[in-house]
Amino acid sequence: MVDRSGQRLGNYHLIHLLGKGGFAEVYLGEHIYLKTAAAIKVLHTQVIGEDMEGFLNEARTIAHLVHPHIVRVTDFGIEAETPFLVMDYAPNGTLRQRHPKGTQLPLSLVISYVKQVAGALQHAHNESSVHRDIKPENMLLGRQNEVLLSDFGTALVAQSSLYPGPQEIIGTAAYMSPEQIQGKPRPASDQYSLGVVAYEWLSGDRPFHGSFAELCTQHMFAAPPPLREKIPMISPYVEQVMTIALAKDPHQRFISIQAFADALEQSYQTEQATFVRPWSAAQTLTPAPPGQYTTPIQEATTPAYRISSTGSAENYASQANLSLGNGSKAELGTIGQEKVNMWSIGREQLVAMVIGALLFAALFFLSGIFGSNYIAHTTSIALACITLLFLGTVLGPWVGLFTGVVGILIVGILQNQGIFDIFFGKLELGFAIAGFIAGMTLLITSGRYNNARAIATAATISIIGSFIGIYIAYFPFIGIQDLVSFSVIPSLVFLPALLTIYNALVRRKASV
Repeated sequence: MVDRSGQRLGNYHLIHLLGKGGFAEVYLGEHIYLKTAAAIKVLHTQVIGEDMEGFLNEARTIAHLVHPHIVRVTDFGIEAETPFLVMDYAPNGTLRQRHPKGTQLPLSLVISYVKQVAGALQHAHNESSVHRDIKPENMLLGRQNEVLLSDFGTALVAQSSLYPGPQEIIGTAAYMSPEQIQGKPRPASDQYSLGVVAYEWLSGDRPFHGSFAELCTQHMFAAPPPLREKIPMISPYVEQVMTIALAKDPHQRFISIQAFADALEQSYQTEQATFVRPWSAAQTLTPAPPGQYTTPIQEATTPAYRISSTGSAENYASQANLSLGNGSKAELGTIGQEKVNMWSIGREQLVAMVIGALLFAALFFLSGIFGSNYIAHTTSIALACITLLFLGTVLGPWVGLFTGVVGILIVGILQNQGIFDIFFGKLELGFAIAGFIAGMTLLITSGRYNNARAIATAATISIIGSFIGIYIAYFPFIGIQDLVSFSVIPSLVFLPALLTIYNALVRRKASV
């Protein structure tokens, strides 16, 4: 491209070139009338016809991303068919310039950087925007040395009609997530890229090297070298968090990029203290042997983001079974008008198990598809939870348990995970316990939900069950907002409505 230094673009005089990339050049500019400095990004394309409206729409989207750690876009335009963006000028360069390649940073500084970038990205993700090109070169330093994330214009170019080619070319291969390489970027892709950056800051080297094709292959199939091989004294807690963030499957990473930053900070704060495992409130974390850190798919997912582990099939029954203590089997009320045993599995329970597991799996799987839309993503998981809780509450603990375990198993198969990893994951155990505890409501209500007290009892027990189950499956790698969204809201809002409808149908059936 021709150096535009000395030229005028809109109301700005281009002083000199600051840097250039695959999609644009950035110049230091000065407003002709106000004499204020700005960074002018000039895109490597020309806009004509329908492309102009596409560019303007995407530019407006970027301009509305206002956050203390995002470089602000103050103006944009098209001159002589050349699109450009006007951004705040960050005078202290980039983090790549501040810390050249090969530099190892102290963990406290890495956490500070990660928290600032994660805050900016979480805001963007909440606005349904994915960055797609996280790297130190796109992290600027403001006047107070605060980190400012730049180059959201990459997403602008990728999503507009300016570059109609495959989206998998968007981004920098050294930091690109497996799903982004496949042309399916989502918020979790930014988490993976930030994980690669953090890995580089901690160890002084990126996890993978090679040509574009070699890098893509490694990102998709090769486990990153364990950090302890590069930093023998690194805390196993920190290494565990990094392993989760770098999981190949986006559904196995932290539920959000903010959760990743929070977990990294927690791992640092608890390095010398007892660390509670995210899947157990009763056990402390013991450093795993190196082999357990070499395969990220062994580590985590959350909604769709699990923390998986080893175990036995028997453990599911023993840990999820809440015995009455006296060996007796309680009778419950009615399904329709039939007397059933709370612990038996009849035809209605079997049908409900199959339908419930399929519905639960479908809703949970949709949450991954809606990964870029936070509201739709959260709603899908909440609806999956209420399916489990409702069936357990109405049809008994075994139906709730089966729906949770088999539903997650189906999701795992759809995501092409190994059967062993799927069945023995803590996510399955968490939802199994949630469904089982919800089913214990029948001990109190006898299956009759014809008054406010019975419905309130069901909602309370479901809140307890889902909170415990989600605690086991995810805590502490999700925030309180998500914990409430997946446990309290479904039980307080959806469950009473469904039980009211269910009771009306039972009454109607009885009167026929």
